[in-house]
Amino acid sequence: MLSVIDVCKAFEAVLLEQTIICISKETAGSSYQFSAGEGWDGEIKVNGKGDYKLIDRLDILPMYVDNRIQGILDKLRQNTVLLSEISKTFRGLPFQRRISKSGQPILRGKNIGKYKIYGDIDNITLPKEILSGTKVKELLKPKILSQNIVAHIMNPYDRIIIMATIYTEGFLTLDTVMNTHLTVDKFALQYVLAILNSQLASWFYYWFVFNRAVRTMHFDKYYIDKLPVKDIHLKAQQPFITLVDQILSLKQKDPQC
Repeated sequence: MLSVIDVCKAFEAVLLEQTIICISKETAGSSYQFSAGEGWDGEIKVNGKGDYKLIDRLDILPMYVDNRIQGILDKLRQNTVLLSEISKTFRGLPFQRRISKSGQPILRGKNIGKYKIYGDIDNITLPKEILSGTKVKELLKPKILSQNIVAHIMNPYDRIIIMATIYTEGFLTLDTVMNTHLTVDKFALQYVLAILNSQLASWFYYWFVFNRAVRTMHFDKYYIDKLPVKDIHLKAQQPFITLVDQILSLKQKDPQC
């Protein structure tokens, strides 16, 4: 590969994202580099050079990672574990057609905000064999809930916003909601939620996971799992736990606060 250019906004009235990739038939050496850039403003601009090690490391074709941003990433990853190593994430139930006026409460993606559950909550009627199944039992565990569709914002600058909260009262969720429960005892849900809802996490996902995508981004397990979580003792997590509990309490009383 000689170069990769993101031109997602180069052509008007085209609703799909577009990338130009230039390749050579020659065999590349282990130290080859490629040019990376973008054409957001109608003019192609080369941002820098990348190498195959960076592709393997990020599992994307990095078009915006220059030396400065890569230095921030290196610091961000120091003394961390991946979210995939300490949790299990999965979508909710694919039963939108079973929504009814009675039955068990079930959450949609639109019910999930930062540190809150809000809006009208639907009900669903499910047969006993589904309600007694493994997935429903996992859904009823204390967990972090996040919207599957990622919000992309352009003003005052382009970015994404992750929407997540904690729920412990056993609501079921539809498959527009991602469910994350921890598989180890050394981390608190509140601590992980504080990181997930932070501007730093949104910045990390936008630049290093979604590669500054513009069109619909799904916050599925593959993407959620990439988040680095600072590995600190439970005692050091306590300030985050206290603050998140306070925010959750305030949001429960007034979702608009």
